[in-house]
Amino acid sequence: MVATLFEDIFTVTEINPEGKIFNNVDRIVAKGNQFEKTMVLDVNSQIYHIDVKDKLKIVLVSTINLDGTPDSGYYLQGNRKSLADDYEYVMQGKLYRIPEGNSRDELLNLDMLILTQL
Repeated sequence: MVATLFEDIFTVTEINPEGKIFNNVDRIVAKGNQFEKTMVLDVNSQIYHIDVKDKLKIVLVSTINLDGTPDSGYYLQGNRKSLADDYEYVMQGKLYRIPEGNSRDELLNLDMLILTQL
């Protein structure tokens, strides 16, 4: 069983608020509905298009293996089922907390960040 670290529905409030920096990446700003957290997320816009006011289900997990065992950090598409099969877009990386002063504190080395549009 996969343990969920965090889950909320976010509404996109801005896209590229400081201008577009990379050709295939959009920086979205979104506000969580339940916990009212603000999230800044870089998304590959070439394969996953997002608009202002879109609602995204964000789920943070430590592994995509359905039995809860740690994954290798590499996703090999094949016949083996995983949590990724239930979502449109899956990311792996680090989660940062950016306080008012804009200095980044690494909060968590996250194995997976998963989202799907609602």
